[in-house]
Amino acid sequence: TTAIYLGGLGNNFLALGAGYRLIGAIQLYGTDNRFELISGSASSTALPLASFSTVTVDGGATLTLAGTQTAFATGTTLSVSGTINGVPAVTLQGGNLLALGSSYSLPSILAYGSGNRLELLAGGQRGTLSGFDSRFADFSSITFDGGSNWTLAGDVTIGAGTVVSGSFTAGSGLTNQSTISGSVALPNGGTLDNQAGATVATG
Repeated sequence: TTAIYLGGLGNNFLALGAGYRLIGAIQLYGTDNRFELISGSASSTALPLASFSTVTVDGGATLTLAGTQTAFATGTTLSVSGTINGVPAVTLQGGNLLALGSSYSLPSILAYGSGNRLELLAGGQRGTLSGFDSRFADFSSITFDGGSNWTLAGDVTIGAGTVVSGSFTAGSGLTNQSTISGSVALPNGGTLDNQAGATVATG
């Protein structure tokens, strides 16, 4: 039994909220299809996540990944202000945009191909990126949106392959091997090691 048929050439939008009930599978066709979990909880077993070009998990919502639904296809945008759980790792296959809101929660391991971008969204409270060197260091670009308020927790190294734009706070020590276009706030006792060839440009 098909619960929902999203057909045509694509550009379909499926939004689910708390209390939704689906009977049967979702059939999805075409390109540029978008999915948004507005509230409540959902399991990927009922969702063809690999077929959506944009997957959004809003603040307070929880998306539980299961089985083979742990990888997001090349070029997919994954926007998380809520929670993704159920698996030890989320895989971005390459050329993806990962956009995080301040209340995001992700599995402890991120695995990814090349050319992925990270965007830190603006919104009320301060956001914190923990485990930067092991989880986020290999993105090709990191953008802190205007008006955002983010801290990179602990001692962090921004490698030569990552271009950073926007302003942020270093939680402790920051080693920069690349280009930062924006301001970096340091705590009392914090350090900035701007290595040879690296730049921090605030203008």
